[in-house]
Amino acid sequence: MLNHLKVYAKNRQIVHLKLVVKEMIDNIKETKMPLEIVRDTYCEVMIVLNKYLVNGTYNVKCDPVDLMIFYDIKEKETLTEIFLEVFKEIIRQIEQTNKKTSIKLDIEKIKQFIEMTYDRTEFSVQLVADEFNTSISYLSQYCKEHMQMTILDYITLLRIEKAKKLIENSGESIQYISEQVGYINVSSFIRRFKQVTGKTPGEFRKELKR
Repeated sequence: MLNHLKVYAKNRQIVHLKLVVKEMIDNIKETKMPLEIVRDTYCEVMIVLNKYLVNGTYNVKCDPVDLMIFYDIKEKETLTEIFLEVFKEIIRQIEQTNKKTSIKLDIEKIKQFIEMTYDRTEFSVQLVADEFNTSISYLSQYCKEHMQMTILDYITLLRIEKAKKLIENSGESIQYISEQVGYINVSSFIRRFKQVTGKTPGEFRKELKR
């Protein structure tokens, strides 16, 4: 559960965060966990939220949760109520931050940044999300709405178009061209190239020589 929570918190996936927490609380109620284990579980969740949201990349505007508030409570029902109250406040802050982020995004600036960096081997969608101070999930949704394709499809098209030009205008090896367009693994490059063009890079080169 905590691993999923970390991923969802890191990417500000609110719906998934809510579902995980709901499932966790339902499980606690069904299994009748002791107070100490319930408290530890809630504290672990808050540590994750503190790390990835309050003190993390996305700088949600609320104070870090003081875990000592959970140790002053001696009843499970009250503990759960306080936990949910704190959790809902954090979610509210995330939603406000997401709304502000959506105003700042500019599809042309995103495309320009991708075009300047996509051919680097260290490039990733996370790099783009960090550049625009947003989450991968929100960035992906925004790009799909404004480009009528996923951000990964857009990156792939840029890489394949550059690869086609390199194949056409140079005698470099497929391995070299793969690296020049941002693929570390040449087999991944060949697979993607064929998916987009219907031909392998080698077949594409042969046709150019005819």
